[in-house]
Amino acid sequence: MHRYAFRTLRNNPGFTAVAILTTALGIGANTAIFSVVYAVLLRPLPYADPARLVTPANLSRDSFITVTVGDFQYAAWRDQSPAFDAIALYTNRRFTITGRGDPEQLHAAAVSPGFLHTLGVSPIIGRDFSASDAAPRLGGRVAIITHRLWMNRFGGDRSILSQHMTLEGNAYSIAGVLPRTFEFPGDPDVSFLIAVSEPPSTPIGGGVYFYNVLARLKRGVTAPAAAAGLRVINQRLAAAYPKQAHSISEPQITTLQEKLVGNIKPAVLALAGAVGLVLLIVCVNVSSLLLARAISRQKEIAVRIALGAGRAQIFRQLLAEGVLLSSAGGVAGLALAIGGVKLLRAIAPAGVPHIEQVGVGLPVLAFNLAIALCTGILFGIAPLRLVSGVDPEAALKQATRSATGSRSHRRLENLLIVSEVAFALILLAGAGLLLRTFAAYTAIAPGFRPDNVVTARVSLPYWKYRGSDRQRAVFDQLLERVRSGPGVDAAALVSSLPYGGFVMMSAMEVEGNPSRDENAEVVPVNFVSGDYFRAMGIPILEGRAIDSSDRAGSLPVAVVNDTLIKRLPHGQRALGSRIRIHGVTGWMEIVGVVRSVKQNGLASQPRPEVWQPVSQSNDGNIAPTLAVHSTAASAVLIPWLRSQIAAVDPDLPAPEILTMRARMATLIASQVFVMRLLAVFALIATGLAAIGMYSVLVYSVERRAHEIGIRIALGARRPDIVRLIVGRGLRLTVAGATLGVAGALGLTRYLESLLYGVKPHDPATLAAGCTLLILTAVASAWLPARKATGQDATITLRAE
Repeated sequence: MHRYAFRTLRNNPGFTAVAILTTALGIGANTAIFSVVYAVLLRPLPYADPARLVTPANLSRDSFITVTVGDFQYAAWRDQSPAFDAIALYTNRRFTITGRGDPEQLHAAAVSPGFLHTLGVSPIIGRDFSASDAAPRLGGRVAIITHRLWMNRFGGDRSILSQHMTLEGNAYSIAGVLPRTFEFPGDPDVSFLIAVSEPPSTPIGGGVYFYNVLARLKRGVTAPAAAAGLRVINQRLAAAYPKQAHSISEPQITTLQEKLVGNIKPAVLALAGAVGLVLLIVCVNVSSLLLARAISRQKEIAVRIALGAGRAQIFRQLLAEGVLLSSAGGVAGLALAIGGVKLLRAIAPAGVPHIEQVGVGLPVLAFNLAIALCTGILFGIAPLRLVSGVDPEAALKQATRSATGSRSHRRLENLLIVSEVAFALILLAGAGLLLRTFAAYTAIAPGFRPDNVVTARVSLPYWKYRGSDRQRAVFDQLLERVRSGPGVDAAALVSSLPYGGFVMMSAMEVEGNPSRDENAEVVPVNFVSGDYFRAMGIPILEGRAIDSSDRAGSLPVAVVNDTLIKRLPHGQRALGSRIRIHGVTGWMEIVGVVRSVKQNGLASQPRPEVWQPVSQSNDGNIAPTLAVHSTAASAVLIPWLRSQIAAVDPDLPAPEILTMRARMATLIASQVFVMRLLAVFALIATGLAAIGMYSVLVYSVERRAHEIGIRIALGARRPDIVRLIVGRGLRLTVAGATLGVAGALGLTRYLESLLYGVKPHDPATLAAGCTLLILTAVASAWLPARKATGQDATITLRAE
């Protein structure tokens, strides 16, 4: 049976090649995207019983984001909550490592000694942290390194436990090496861990240190139940420590898996749905080809049945042909998927979890095999439906053309075209919504001027530059150099750029308007040098910017944004008012008001913000990032800037230098990534729908040649014949578009988290998709219509 099916397909090389290539396109795209879905969403986390790992946090007062947890709050959760088997804290750090090669800045994590136990991970050599390894808050002098750092920096030396590594000029003993498969939650670049001590259960000196929290739920305890218990603990803490009440808010517990993939999950699922629709269109297209071929083989099938072949035998033959086609398409699709996976890894935006582990492994191969078999079965459904109704006696008495024009055949053809158009419209709607989102993002005014701004994060090794005075001196020297650079008209220092990640938050008090601690306004505090607002193009609305006169020992000043002044008591003038940031500054006079910047992202609402001169900041609050505005091209400025940083101190780690435009591009990288792929899939779907309609109409014209010849002989004009053919294509397209609109209204709502400035049911996007499909239908139907009008009626009728 399979040999006969193989010979049949081999004898029709054109049909077979088109079917296999079409199938390979659908299966290859699905396999490539499934490899991403598996690596990002389905692959189990490499920890013991990962389903019980959760990340307790505070929900911000505006319920917009989750925020870190105060040390005393974590200690209360640790001591009082019965919901957890284990709980630990951690925070990200950066260290400069020296010795054994060039200086290098590494990502690290400061963790409490129970961190690895909470994850269920043990070192492959050495030991876990003990309580004696940790020093209060700042971290001890003991480290556990990753397998990657062990191999790259220490050559896999197993005597590493008797050695030290130098971090920030201090010798750290190495307690152990983590497994090769270890992944630090949320930061794959972490190279080693250091230990911090468990915090006390009461605030010390009024200050609060903030950490991330990881916990393991007890068996049978749900996240909502654990959150309810933490809520009760928080209420007791707020009553007991009113001065720290502003740092306590509604607790939220998220699974570790959800925290790691929550931001990217909608995008990945959208792509999976898109390629699924492409595969359905491929199945419909190949089914249309097989249907047309089965119709042309009806007399052959009738002869075989008349000679004694059973219908089950015919069914098996057609199924075998479909499975052979899908199997060949699956093999070719696997080759396409391997290339597609490499391309996806290359173009995927930064921050996609586990993207480096995307590959064609056993689960992906199993998926490839499964969809190849399923598509083979789907390929055979339409021909089987047709063959089941063959009457051998009638088929042998009638001519092939007249025998194949039944209404049931036409209804099946129509159904296939309508479904293709519907699936294509859903993809076009999704791509169109993301395209409009991209346009809306690019139209947002961020509150500053990103063009011609280059930023550089400079890390000064603490062991070499102890004390803020020495750090300020080297930054002053660097600024002097940079200001003389090519095309530079402004250069400044800042502790946190817009969208730059961590911003110090603290409660603000307005002089003459004391507020209860639990109701205090919590604002970001940024430290900048003079020229920052000019370098970033942030307009001064009132007063002045920070300048060189704002030195240590002079009147403490601050610049605020126009969002903050709306929070001042009614009628109070901003300029001249005094504010104080709890735990950070004394009283500062407001000397300027600037336009609000969208600090937390393009789609975010501006928040109150305070800028303080870096020269007046407390020890340790050094602004480590350069912002340089220059008319020179970034290709010229960036290498020059790198050389100037090296000239100040050749031992400094290589700085991270990016244009501000590049930083902004990362904010919508996920949307752009999905938009581009959806656009590609939508165009493929539209092209396949056009090919499917064209092939069906071409075959329909061939089958109805006798009828069309009679129409022409009886006086039908050629425009009438064109309207007949094109009209059928348009009717089917309108029917498919109607179903597609209904499907799009139901499915595009799952894209809502990726959209901005447009609703999932946007009528303009749906109308544009319908228009494109109608134009495509006209173009697809025009060629068969021209072929129909070009035939010679006399020759056609004589042939019949």
